Amino acid sequence: RADMSRLGAGSPFLVSKSFNLLWANASLIHIRKKELPEVLGRLLGMLMGCGVMAATFFHGKGEGVYPGSFVPGRFFARYLKKELHQKFARGGWKVKSIRTVANEARKGRWLNVTATPALRSTHSKITLTLREISATLNPRLPPVRLCLSGPNVNK
Repeated sequence: RADMSRLGAGSPFLVSKSFNLLWANASLIHIRKKELPEVLGRLLGMLMGCGVMAATFFHGKGEGVYPGSFVPGRFFARYLKKELHQKFARGGWKVKSIRTVANEARKGRWLNVTATPALRSTHSKITLTLREISATLNPRLPPVRLCLSGPNVNK
């Protein structure tokens, strides 16, 4: 059993606000349901303002070790759409879509989720960090994506 919860502490690869996309393909299904909002909140801190998260979860009810699953002896959490939507909202995310898909290779139904950071303010805002400003002055730095948010933006 590996504890991945401390991976970000001091890691040069997991710097706050350093990703445009988070992709959790059947990895968060091993997190206990009561811990998922906190984990989602920590993942939110890794994402740039306009970023997107895509994740896949087991469809169903309950959590635990399922001896008859495709990986016997491993912990799984299963979710219904409404429950998963609530967990993302509590973690600070706005769910854009939750789709149910069937997968024969993984034996079952899955929920594909796409989400973006929830708006924290009803006022329009433009945020430029020092790095973004300097990137426009220095063409050797990666291109900048400006994020606008507010009541009439990003709907």
